[in-house]
Amino acid sequence: MNLVCKTCNATIAPGDANVTEGVCTCRQCGGFFKIAALLTDDAVITRIAKPAYTPVGFFSEGDSLSLIIPRGRNRGTAFFFLFFALFWNALSWTMFTVALFQGELFPVLFLLIFVTVGIGLALAALYGFFGEFSLLADRSACRAVWTLFNWKRTKSLATSSITAVTEEVVYTKNYVPVYGVGLKSGSQTLKFGSALTEEERKWIVGELRHFLGVKG
Repeated sequence: MNLVCKTCNATIAPGDANVTEGVCTCRQCGGFFKIAALLTDDAVITRIAKPAYTPVGFFSEGDSLSLIIPRGRNRGTAFFFLFFALFWNALSWTMFTVALFQGELFPVLFLLIFVTVGIGLALAALYGFFGEFSLLADRSACRAVWTLFNWKRTKSLATSSITAVTEEVVYTKNYVPVYGVGLKSGSQTLKFGSALTEEERKWIVGELRHFLGVKG
């Protein structure tokens, strides 16, 4: 097995390849790659320049990477969810309150589902206005963090388990798919970045593929 670094074209010594984990390291440039990506023609990864207008922060050095999508990048979608949430909550809470005062248990429990959905829509609108996303990766783990005020939601994947970086449908708006970035790990796909422009998305996909040493 002859492994050649796709960054500096140096030969990677067998001792620097972890066959069990399926990863290897180039001592010359410090690159960290999937062995499978270096053994196939798909190792050629398309990278484009960072868009001049983007406020997205992307930093990659050695074995670490950080990506920050700042708050306020998704105002168009936030307004959509805001108006939808106002309509949904006005209707569901009115019906829920009537059922509650009438003391009917089944309608109350049934309408509670719609009330919960309405709360979720309201949170989605708030995240669109004030939410921030960050992705932190190193050799061991890739951690995604969604932040809204003091509330944080974190999801982690083992870096060695990520097999592809793709453009994925995050949700649909008026029956039109809205795309983001997807990190595939087995049957899981970690999705983020629905607020990115197409150029920003393709830039980030290329950079993540290069850092992780995976294809699409």
